[in-house]
Amino acid sequence: MATVAVVSMSAAAHGHGRWIDIQNNSGCAVWIEEPADGQTVTWTGPCVDGRAQGSGVLTSTFRHGGET
Repeated sequence: MATVAVVSMSAAAHGHGRWIDIQNNSGCAVWIEEPADGQTVTWTGPCVDGRAQGSGVLTSTFRHGGET
């Protein structure tokens, strides 16, 4: 089980990361510090104000060399 820490927007503005929309939860996003091209995420926990929050399972998938 993973816990997601939601980063403040001021911290997000200074990093190279970005919010990625969660595939299985429309209207919810998770902060990824170093996102990869084609990266997708799913989240089983709660979302508050459009952001993943609390306890849940975060699954991140990306393609590398044409394979998942």
